[in-house]
This record gives sequence, structure tokens and C-alpha cells, in this order.
Amino acid sequence: MSDQSIHAQQYTAPYEAWPGVCAAPNCYYLTLHQGHQVSLSGWLDNDGGLDEPRIKFMGKTGPQYATAITPEQREHIRHFVGVAKVTQFGDEKWLRGRLVQWFPERKYGGRAYMVLFADNTYTVGEHLARIGHTFPGIDKDSRTRLYIPGRVDELSEAVVQDIFSDPNVLEIWETGSRWL
Repeated sequence: MSDQSIHAQQYTAPYEAWPGVCAAPNCYYLTLHQGHQVSLSGWLDNDGGLDEPRIKFMGKTGPQYATAITPEQREHIRHFVGVAKVTQFGDEKWLRGRLVQWFPERKYGGRAYMVLFADNTYTVGEHLARIGHTFPGIDKDSRTRLYIPGRVDELSEAVVQDIFSDPNVLEIWETGSRWL
């Protein structure tokens, strides 16, 4: 058990549900307390079936984070002392209006964009049809949580915004070549 969840019975962050019908019922926005950050490894440590959030006190506040999680994970995360609030979101206008959250740039040479979907049953082909673009070497039948459309220097800002206009896209990361 993480040292952050030791006081689970003593702390519960507030939860705000989306008003009305939610288009993406398992999508949540996490607000952290001052000085806490999601570690570079990601929102949850899912290796080996663990669902412990990677939230650490770093002395400075990092970007807020959005992801798709189950209601059980949501309730578990609310007990971590670094979590200030969990907010459900699910309106296409809200999703399209949010800013792209970039993954920290790494010094591995080539950089690329990595697109993360809210739903791992959504196909890359469905996504490409929705945005009206194709990318070489992409398996359109793939049902995946993410795909890499291309290198940073190959995609225009307009194409990145088209990718992000799909409400099934949670994030676009700018990543180092070790991911390629």
C-alpha cells in the first residue's frame, strides 16, 4: 500500500459529477493540492494489476490531469492526500475546448506525438474517419489506448488540432524517440 493512502479513512477529496447526461461517463479531471504532481510515469500504475495513483509531493504544483478510470478507481483515488478534487467531464464542447496537455519534452533525438484515447475499444480507423486524416503505417483496425501519428516536425498545428477535436481523444503527448 502506498504511503499516500495510509490516511484513507481520514481524508476524502470532493467529487463533482457532470450535470445531466454524460457523453463519456468514465472521464475525470483531477485537481491536486498545492505542491503535488502526477509523476512522469502517468496517472495510475497499472503494471501487475495495481491501481495506486502515482501522485507525489514534489514541492511545486504540476499540470492538472484528465483520464478515463472506473468508478471504483475514482473512489479509491479520492482518499489520496494529494488529491484536492475529482471532477467528471463528458461534454464534447468541454472536451474540445480544453488545452492540449503536453508530455514533458525528452532529449532522445526525434520527438513525436502520441495520442491517447478515452476508450480502448475505439479503433484508430474510427478516429481517422472522424478527423478526416490518414497517416502512413497506422493499423486502422487496431483497438488501442494510444497511437503515434507521426513526428513533431511532420505534423502541422492544424493537424494536431484536428486530432484533438475528436472527443474520444483524452491527450496528445509530445514524446521522445524512445517511444517510437
